Amino acid sequence: MKEGKHVLVIGGTGFLGEKLVKNLVRLEDFIVSVIHRNPVSDIEKIQGVNYFQEDISLSVSFLTQIISSVTHIFLLTQPNKAIIDNFLISVARSH
Repeated sequence: MKEGKHVLVIGGTGFLGEKLVKNLVRLEDFIVSVIHRNPVSDIEKIQGVNYFQEDISLSVSFLTQIISSVTHIFLLTQPNKAIIDNFLISVARSH
């Protein structure tokens, strides 16, 4: 795994997110982290992926903390105003 390449997939347990995460893991070039809102069983989790269950529409501080350590972000959630606002605030705070 290459150091310095850390991908965050917000919504990484959804239909598109899961496919993206599997492909990123196969590349072996990235540390992959996923933020998801709903519980994910251990059976559903992809080996080598860091999973964080969090509702980002409610938590700016968590999102700011994790965004500060990533180099690439994929936002694949169903957009709503709270998610977009918190995402933009977190990006601004972390850089």
